[in-house]
Amino acid sequence: SFLNYMLSETEKLHAQVRRYTSPEEHPFFPLTNTSIILPPLDYPKLLYTDKDKINVNNVLLKWYIDEMIPKLCIQGDDEQYGSTVLCDITLLQALSRRVHYGKFVAESKYLSNREAFNNYVSSN
Repeated sequence: SFLNYMLSETEKLHAQVRRYTSPEEHPFFPLTNTSIILPPLDYPKLLYTDKDKINVNNVLLKWYIDEMIPKLCIQGDDEQYGSTVLCDITLLQALSRRVHYGKFVAESKYLSNREAFNNYVSSN
């Protein structure tokens, strides 16, 4: 689709300026052969360090296309493909960042009361 094409091409560009090296940023599409043109940043070590194992963007994209677009848009064609897809991309990336930022919230809550969380996890 046009959205998938524009989103994947936008992600390739953003990857070159290290967007996806940030712990809360995740691409919707796999990035291969992307050279980062800026020097790396030093992010704090996280409790769970394999950030790529927690990525729900495939679920988010499917939900957005299948559930939200039909509810938000009037059926028809206004021929505003470019501006529309750029708004879609901005919204999807913001939602993704917010959803994945939840990992830090969960980690913070865990670190504030490890014993309670460990007891809960071991009892379930």
